This record gives sequence, structure tokens and C-alpha cells, in this order.
Amino acid sequence: MAKDERGPAELNLTALAGRPPRFSEEHAARIAGQVFARKGTARLLYGERDQNFHVGVPGGRDILLKIVDSQEDPQVIDLQLSALWHVARMDASLPVPRLIETHDGQHLAFVESPQGERHAVYALSFLPGEMLEGTAASPALLAEIGSVVARLGLALRGFFHGAAGRRIAWDPRQAPALRPHTHLIADRDMRAITERALDRFIALEPQLQRLRCQVIHHDCHPGNLLVDHASGKVTGLLDFGDMIHGPMLFDVAIPMAETQGIGLSPLAAATRVLAGYANVTPLEDAEYALLYDTILARH
Repeated sequence: MAKDERGPAELNLTALAGRPPRFSEEHAARIAGQVFARKGTARLLYGERDQNFHVGVPGGRDILLKIVDSQEDPQVIDLQLSALWHVARMDASLPVPRLIETHDGQHLAFVESPQGERHAVYALSFLPGEMLEGTAASPALLAEIGSVVARLGLALRGFFHGAAGRRIAWDPRQAPALRPHTHLIADRDMRAITERALDRFIALEPQLQRLRCQVIHHDCHPGNLLVDHASGKVTGLLDFGDMIHGPMLFDVAIPMAETQGIGLSPLAAATRVLAGYANVTPLEDAEYALLYDTILARH
């Protein structure tokens, strides 16, 4: 296969240039009732590219209504929905959202915005728990995070989708495309740190290509984790929008890089996550050798 020679300018930066829809909460509630037969009150939640609404259904089960950026690639939407359907079949006990069918048994519908744009819309089960972002995790919860990520990887092991081959900025393998832009970092010390980390990772490309690969979640950070601190359990692993086909190593490196532990140093917290992951899916020697530099590249 010929080497990919696309330049940095062709790297997909959709996440940075997204244009979230502008539906009101009242309009979202109407969509939930008319399209998904879930009548209730909608409350706008945070979303980078899409609009997310928590729809509270009196006497029923709440849902998360997602109205998608009109510029989103339809294949990327299908990747997410297909992956969620596959995971539900492979391991129904995993704390990930479940697809909610429309009134005619579909998983995807289309609506028109007040501005006349056509948007894909789908609904997911609304999961309980507290967002981990902004808080620290106990050692037991850190291990649970690693375990859940590994279990999700097992559930996705037999899954593939063409859109998982896309290039997105958050993929550490895009370091060569990002490296020419480090001059934009104003702080000299931070620029030097960034350049050293990227250069180290770029030099490891041959070893990286030998690692085990599959479709991975690729974004298990505190902003995508719902937890129950009292029980030390993960109650929700959210946002399948950054899925890729890539090294399995990336899936554990991300929570190791970004999850804080109560009274623990960053290294100690990271090892707790790793222990939980390795208890389900042991790492190979080649993966251990690249783990530290992958964490730096993620940062």
C-alpha cells in the first residue's frame, strides 16, 4: 500500500470548526415527542459540534436527544450508531448509551431547523451519574475506568466501519501533521516541551505500526465519564464521536493521561487505570514500550 502523502492542511479539524445547530428547548421537546414518542421537557446540555438535550419524561425513561451538525459526514454518524448497536449485542452490561428507536422503528431521523437546514437526529438512553470532570477519582474508581475501557474494547473487537479510517486531530498518529504548527504556541517553554514530545512520538512511527489495532472509543476522558463515587463504579462512558481504527494502546493511554486520583500523583493515578485495563486485556511488551510517549503525545 502506498504511503499516505496528504499534507497537514488536509487533516480533518471538524471538531474545531463545527457549527452546532440552534434549536430551542421547546423545539427539541416537540421533536422528542413527535419522532421518538417521548413527551417531556428538554434541557440544553453542552456539545461541541451537536446540540444535546436531556429530555425528562414524566413517568417514563429520560432520553438524550442529539441534533447533529448539518455539516457532519453521514458515514461518521452511521459509524457511531452502528458501534453502539454492536456493543449492545456483544456486552449488554457495559455502561454505554442505548439507541432509542423512532416511532417507526428507525434509529435515525431528519428534522429541519428554523433556519431551513436539514439535520440528522437520534436519541439515546439517558444514563445516571455524576460527570467526573473537575473531580478526582478514588484508586478503586481509577481501576474501574481502566476495566470499563478494556471491556468496551473487547465488545468492539469484531466491529469495523469504513468511517473509522478518517483522520482527526485528536489521533496521536497525526503528530507529523500538527508538528509544523507548533510555532503558533506563544509560550516558548511550552512550545519546546510540545516539540520534544511530538518529535519523540514521530520517531516511533515504525514501532507504532506493529501494535494491535481495532476500532476504539478513543476519547475516555473525565468529560465523557459518568461515575458513582460512593460505589466506585462507572455509570456511563459517553460520546462515541471520536472513534477511529487505531492502536488499542490509545484507549488506555487517554484516561491514564487525563484522569486525576484522590491524593495520588499523576503517575500513581495512571498506574491504577492501567492495572484495571490490564486485568481485562493485558498489554504486550511492545505496547508497554510506547505507552509513556503515547501519553505525552495525547497531552
